Amino acid sequence: MGEVVEYSALIEQRQLLLLRLIECTETQISLLSSDREEENLFCLFSDSIEEWNQCTQQIDGIQNILKSKRLDQSYVSQDLVGLLQQLTSNVEEAKRLIELSTEHTGTDLRHARVQRKLMNAYYGMENPDQIPLYFDTKK
Repeated sequence: MGEVVEYSALIEQRQLLLLRLIECTETQISLLSSDREEENLFCLFSDSIEEWNQCTQQIDGIQNILKSKRLDQSYVSQDLVGLLQQLTSNVEEAKRLIELSTEHTGTDLRHARVQRKLMNAYYGMENPDQIPLYFDTKK
């Protein structure tokens, strides 16, 4: 009887940790979806990642305990399946938002590089001792 109680406590704890993981992914999605560009955005996202890592370590520990005690794991509740599906969906959405953000950042960097080249070509920003002379043949 004691093993059954311990088993149900471990299952309940694992479910609570999965709920915390879902909360982490929802936080990450909301941070990635926001248009704000704050410096603390990175800190908030890092905190969420830290919590994710802690939860996954605890879940791994629970799984190891369940395996070591050789408790019957053939029973999988529909609640667990639903939580895992929601978690997978949230992770995919966060991944998509990160990829989108990376694309925008790359585009912004290319535009900045082109602007810097133009500024240097027309105004000689990198060569302060030279005076740029340009002749416009159209005028």
